[in-house]
Amino acid sequence: MKTELRSAETMRPPVRGAQSAQLTDGAATHLSTLTRLAVLPTATVYCEGNFAKIDGKTANGLVRHSEAYRVVSVIDSDHSGADSGVVLDGALNNIPIVESLDAAVTHETILPDTFIFGMAPSSPGET
Repeated sequence: MKTELRSAETMRPPVRGAQSAQLTDGAATHLSTLTRLAVLPTATVYCEGNFAKIDGKTANGLVRHSEAYRVVSVIDSDHSGADSGVVLDGALNNIPIVESLDAAVTHETILPDTFIFGMAPSSPGET
């Protein structure tokens, strides 16, 4: 059996802290928070008809706490044009909610790195 060792730099950090940069376990860093956020992969989160609801819990958590991605937009036509932080918690976070994937791609100056399906039905058999 072959064992593979991975350093802290190669493992994805746990998801916590709203849009915050990676934690470094006490190691000194010379990068500003803004610079560290800029190097995180960007993501658009799909949550059609479920954002800010129980079945949108994946999207809600990513918008509130992702350290692994910098969420740049949420797709949900029910809340299109709103700020995702205002919809979730009443606090502006500058992550727009758009009506479609076309709108999400058009909104950004560069194509987001990742598309995340942000819904997880709370009841078995629901989609």
